[in-house]
Amino acid sequence: MSIPSSLPILLAENKQSSTEYEEDLCQDALSIFLELQKIIDQSDKENHEAILYIIKFLDKYPFPTFVNPAFLKLAEWFFGNNLIARNTLRSTILKVFQKSSHHLIRLNKATCDTALKKITMVLYSNDPTARILTLRILGYMSQVLYDRVDIQHSVIQHVNSTNAEEVNAVLFAIDKICERSATFANNVIDLLISIIQDNQRSPTVKLRTIKILRHIHHTYPLAEKAIQFCKNLLNESSNYDERTATIFRVLTILSKKSLVHVSSHINFLFDNLDNKSQAIQYSILKDILMLTKSENTLTFFQPNHVLIIFQKIIDYEEEILKLKALNILYSFTKNKDLYFNFLNQYMDQFQKLFQFITHYNYGIITCKILAKSIELYNDASYNNQFQDNIMTSLGNESTKLLLNQLINELHQNTISSKNYVIHILQSIIFISSTSSDLALNVIDQLLTLILTNNSEHNTLLAKAIIPILKSTDHIENHNQYVLKIIEILRKENVFSISEGYVYIFKIFNLFMNKQNKISSENIELLKQVNSIINSFDKSIIDSWDLFRISKSAMLNGLYPIASCTIEKIIPDVETETMHCWISCLLNISKANSLLLENNLDYITGDKRDSLNIIYSAIDYLRKAHLNIKTLTTIHFPRDFQDWYIQLYIDLLTNIKSSYAILRMPYPRNSRLEYNIENFCQLAHKYDFLSHAYFDIDSESIIYLERLKLICLILAKYLQLFIGTDNYSLETNASLFPLMIAFKEKSTNNKYLPLYQLIEGLTNWNMKSDTEQLNGILNVYSFILNSVQYIPPFFFKMCTSIRIQVSTDPYWNPGEVKDLKYDENLILKIDGIIQGLNLVHSSNIKYIELVMIQSSNNIYDSHKNINIRYENSLILKNNSNNSKNQIIGTPKIYRVELNKSFFSMTCPILFPKYEIFKNLMSNGNMPTNFNMHAYVSIHIQIIDQEGIVWNVGPDLQFQVEVIP
Repeated sequence: MSIPSSLPILLAENKQSSTEYEEDLCQDALSIFLELQKIIDQSDKENHEAILYIIKFLDKYPFPTFVNPAFLKLAEWFFGNNLIARNTLRSTILKVFQKSSHHLIRLNKATCDTALKKITMVLYSNDPTARILTLRILGYMSQVLYDRVDIQHSVIQHVNSTNAEEVNAVLFAIDKICERSATFANNVIDLLISIIQDNQRSPTVKLRTIKILRHIHHTYPLAEKAIQFCKNLLNESSNYDERTATIFRVLTILSKKSLVHVSSHINFLFDNLDNKSQAIQYSILKDILMLTKSENTLTFFQPNHVLIIFQKIIDYEEEILKLKALNILYSFTKNKDLYFNFLNQYMDQFQKLFQFITHYNYGIITCKILAKSIELYNDASYNNQFQDNIMTSLGNESTKLLLNQLINELHQNTISSKNYVIHILQSIIFISSTSSDLALNVIDQLLTLILTNNSEHNTLLAKAIIPILKSTDHIENHNQYVLKIIEILRKENVFSISEGYVYIFKIFNLFMNKQNKISSENIELLKQVNSIINSFDKSIIDSWDLFRISKSAMLNGLYPIASCTIEKIIPDVETETMHCWISCLLNISKANSLLLENNLDYITGDKRDSLNIIYSAIDYLRKAHLNIKTLTTIHFPRDFQDWYIQLYIDLLTNIKSSYAILRMPYPRNSRLEYNIENFCQLAHKYDFLSHAYFDIDSESIIYLERLKLICLILAKYLQLFIGTDNYSLETNASLFPLMIAFKEKSTNNKYLPLYQLIEGLTNWNMKSDTEQLNGILNVYSFILNSVQYIPPFFFKMCTSIRIQVSTDPYWNPGEVKDLKYDENLILKIDGIIQGLNLVHSSNIKYIELVMIQSSNNIYDSHKNINIRYENSLILKNNSNNSKNQIIGTPKIYRVELNKSFFSMTCPILFPKYEIFKNLMSNGNMPTNFNMHAYVSIHIQIIDQEGIVWNVGPDLQFQVEVIP
């Protein structure tokens, strides 16, 4: 029986919004599982494809509700109930256990016991292949076997089998269980030692057993015993290179994991570094490198160890050993104190590395070491302790040498020459990125090479400039580099492929951004670039590369260039989806271009023209918003893009509205209070949006925080202007960093455009009404003329981090459950965070669930800004009506993440006195004590720094509270 065509569709990637609660989750999962079970149980022959589908099923629905029956059924099929069990089928089931072993943590005790009972019964089979497969499955089930002494004993019993493959399977299971169970490791260590010392055992079995010892580190006595035994093994005459290398590796892992005698083990490794065997030397170098990569063990190294490695780099003739030693030296640079002590004592020795700068194999890692050394020299904590400026000289000389070598290689046209050019450019990037002056000098020379050489390597040169330029700080405002770039663009055949033009445009955009030259004063310069773009035809640069150029222009605030490139793309757009997306970007670019190209410094004078410009910009943004909404209906939701455009529209609308009121001759205080409230709410929404996506990049957060601060500043100006603010500026905690930046005259790009606005608030009460009004209008003009950079996260189609949850008992959001007063309803919520990588996972401290019980619906299902947003408004003092809707106090539950899974139990309780108090506060005397209520739940992530990420999802359930 083949797989029905419906299964792949059911298991296809779900493209629902990350914030949408999946009502049909259980139905879909149950349908899929029952279909799979039916296929396998009713088939006359083995259906391996159907069994393998379980892997995909568990990855899509990794909840205990589905994991438990799935593994229980796998155990039944493995045992052979209701079908002819063949070892080929068991092999397929083994693959499922192997690929899905991370789901075993969700098994409950009853399921685990039943499944293990069925699987272990196969251990007593007369078929050795069946026993081998069983032992391997038990190995993959090690995370649920750590306290099962009976099954551990059953595994060990097979260690004396005469079947070599069965012995290997036993060792595999022992290895997996030892990794997790300290008790099992303590019970089995003597057995492992006896196997290694047994002369009747094969060298392969002994070697496998030695490797298991790396897990015997759970307690100090165990680790001490394993380490001592391994050291004794090294003295045996029967050792060969692979066995000796394995013993060294086991000793290193034991020291690293247990931190037992780390210092003595490091010295032990260095003492054996002169072993006659090159293979052993290489193995020891790998062990040292392993220890240097861990922060816990890197601190145990001493400057003499760095010196020994450095001497080995100079003395080794074998390339493989020299390269490994260079990598160790680079790892040493992560311990600044250790590496500084080495440099301070042996600077004359360090200069010997200069000979490897241009080497094909050693050049890149050598330049990385040199770059780290220069960074240490530039570090304020260490630079005054260096004796002279030798590091700066080394950086300049190295760059000069590399550039000369690059010029020589550019005249070669071989494949090996191209690879060498790439190596040289990577080396140049590492060194030149350590200093802004050095970086600009290198960029100038690379631009000159591109301009003067029609080489096929010009694309590589342009690509190398980008990371160097990104490493620089603010660049002095002059056109030297920009004019050279325009000259390159005007030259014909400067690049052999269109990608070169993409890189050179990115360089232009970055330079304009770094020099803060994006303003109405530079429109003529931008028009020159646009004329060059319009002169390009498809043979020079295609639509995809034009899109890349437009994206770079938008990210750097060059919206006129973005508009020009997008307009060239639109005629070639074929699909409706792409047309919506491109049109959205075009309308955003036109809106911002309009604000840039029309100098609004005269906003204090011409009211009508200023309002028309702002209105036109808002109109473009509304078109962009409509494009995104259309795209959502035909593809899948883009919450961030939707909200970013909407909030930008709200910001400009509120500026336009308050500006019009400020220019009115009659009293305006009451009308401005509405604008003040809007600015405060906008600030709150920007703050929420910046933490609504766990995978949002830091640059996007800075842009959103900047917009939040703009809203708070505008609210503060209006509050002071109408005289309703009785507090100083410092009362708003969000403005503390801005105040500090203002007082310290910070050059931080995050605050540079903003802290200047604070200056207008000083001595506010001493200014006349006219001066105050002009001050506010100048602030408006400054904000409208400043570039509003589009966050990089805007170009991410959807968030990759998504929380999927299920409830037990299952509760359909549209279903109303009856609940008596003072009766507890226990709701179990299981969740899985999809899209987590190791970095994200390690950054999560715990999962937080916020539960609010209310008499009315406070849930706003409109795109992720709901429970937490509404709750924060509810708790504001001036929101009495909303506040009275809450029954009791919001409850918060926290749980740590187990890999990507979490589970929590939430009691839902409606106390009678709380409901009565709630009804009476509304002035209503209840005639019917039945009450329709809502339970709103918001799930969020708390990271290691305590920052709240409002990722959702948001759940809402309805209850009928009855006496």
